[in-house]
Amino acid sequence: MAEPDLVQKMSTLSVFQDVPEAELHQVADAMDEDHFPAGQRILQENEQGMGFFFVVLDGSATVNQHGKEIAVLKPGSFFGEITALNGGPRTASVVTKEPTWTLRLTDDNFRPFLERFPQVTFRILEEVCRRYQGLAVGATASS
Repeated sequence: MAEPDLVQKMSTLSVFQDVPEAELHQVADAMDEDHFPAGQRILQENEQGMGFFFVVLDGSATVNQHGKEIAVLKPGSFFGEITALNGGPRTASVVTKEPTWTLRLTDDNFRPFLERFPQVTFRILEEVCRRYQGLAVGATASS
């Protein structure tokens, strides 16, 4: 059973917005917790292997692609969804800026998780679309 502090923390994050408390306990039970120190590389760009999906509970990390910082992750941010879904190489590296607390799913558990918790799935899809639109608009503006 998930700790009350964990469920309370999850309830404040946009990715879990509108998920009833009873379901938040189920979400928490389905995911593993990780604690990373500052400066820890969590994912490596172009890395092959098992996919992991992460949600940042506390702390922050940078997303680097082709040697450039492209985003800062903060509580409520998630990463790793592309490789967790398609099994391809990592599209970016993620390195913690400060001690960071995350929830994690393996790629084997990600699809069943998405099917089981549709509210979370739609939040993830909305954010993935925003990211894609940002990249598409950025590419158009620089052309």
